[in-house]
Amino acid sequence: MRVVTEELVLHFLQKYPRRTISLVEIENVIPGGIEYRDFADSMKRLMADGVVVPISSQGTNQAQPPLPIRYRIHKQKMQADFFERIRKRQLSLHPGINIEHYFKGSEAKWNREQVWLDQLDSYLKAFGLPKTETSVWERSYEIMGDEKWIRDGGGGAFLQQVGVYEKLQMMELAEPLRFALNPRRIQDAQCYHLIVENKTTYDALVDILPETDLLTLIYGAGKGFLNSITQLEKQLHLEGASHTLYYFGDLDFEGITIWHLLNQRRPASLALPFYQALLDKPFHQGKENQRKDLRAYEQFLQSFLAADQEKIQNLFAKQGYYPQEALSIQDLQHMGRTTQWKSI
Repeated sequence: MRVVTEELVLHFLQKYPRRTISLVEIENVIPGGIEYRDFADSMKRLMADGVVVPISSQGTNQAQPPLPIRYRIHKQKMQADFFERIRKRQLSLHPGINIEHYFKGSEAKWNREQVWLDQLDSYLKAFGLPKTETSVWERSYEIMGDEKWIRDGGGGAFLQQVGVYEKLQMMELAEPLRFALNPRRIQDAQCYHLIVENKTTYDALVDILPETDLLTLIYGAGKGFLNSITQLEKQLHLEGASHTLYYFGDLDFEGITIWHLLNQRRPASLALPFYQALLDKPFHQGKENQRKDLRAYEQFLQSFLAADQEKIQNLFAKQGYYPQEALSIQDLQHMGRTTQWKSI
């Protein structure tokens, strides 16, 4: 019980805000089931280690064995003891685990994560670093017996800190891509796909999808589709088909950034007829605080002819923007029916 008592006292002293402390204050943190002699042995060890230094002028209590009534706390000594425990622990761990970051952290965090260190250490010593890839959820279950630990239980940050995350051969599983399918284009060798940012635009176009040259109409949900776009061919199962993507979003800096992020994942052209139709409408004022990605903006402009580039530059100079809703349902459906996607 002495070790348990000593850890309780050390944990309390580390958080204690003053430099001196009374014996009564220390005793109050000890559970009732601990014998006084065990407590006294722990205090004597802490005194021998220099963690607490008796203030002799205050005298001792009347118990057996007697203990000093008041102490000075040696915070640096406690830290040295903590660091030594980290060093000793590192020697016993699997060599793939690095715990140096704990030297800069709190002892409370160290204590909380001992169970995780034990589990990870046992897993790596039993199986070694994985040679094959699997999902985050499966690896989480293998290590901790909890499939949500890495994603939702703090395990991901912990694995990053101990230098193991990238070594665990975990692949990200994207959410399914949300789209409507045009059955009349399912046999096309060249398939065209239109991604729209907002639900209102999607709702307007989905009704006339069979009247278009598009195979799919993809609902972007803002940035929500960016990870899922890699699932397109996997979900379609069209062997040998080629795929061309078009994007139509709000004509503001956020919409431009979404297109730019998409284009970094896979090539996607702008649905120019839709943007050109926006530029013929009165623009809206607002969104002055949107972050401007200059690289994305410059690449976006390059898709337009000089006259339209000037309109867009003038739009942003006046702090204007176009939501997709600036186009009516009739506008959207007309362009959906008449746009020759292969010629854009």
